[in-house]
Amino acid sequence: MSLCWYKRNLFYTYRIKRRIMKKYAIITNEETGTVSVGIGTNIKYYESIGMTLMNVEKSEVDYQWYLAEKCPHYSAEQKLVKEYKKEIETLKQELANSDYKAIKYAEGVISEEDYQSIKIERQSWRDRINELEELIKEIENK
Repeated sequence: MSLCWYKRNLFYTYRIKRRIMKKYAIITNEETGTVSVGIGTNIKYYESIGMTLMNVEKSEVDYQWYLAEKCPHYSAEQKLVKEYKKEIETLKQELANSDYKAIKYAEGVISEEDYQSIKIERQSWRDRINELEELIKEIENK
């Protein structure tokens, strides 16, 4: 299954992947569908403690094991916001890493000509951060 998102001339495709596995497990909570999963290969032991072969899945939300049909997942929008936030953090780190160049320019160590390309690049990072923050606001305010 895939979800396509079109916003401000940007096109994104996200595939929702599910990793359903057959494992020896025992249900620990019927309501939520959480299970305790055997991770080894000793089938006789697992059967002796009441485990049976079940379709289970590890949740990306809380990293717990669930029955496949009750496993919680992030929505496509939540995944998109998470990806945007990750990109924002990367861009902010780039800005922080180049701060020393801005300081050198302010102190007169770097000439206007040498600083011009750095200045343009830093502004493009800030513009992208602002764009991503707007997209996040639009998604969260739906």
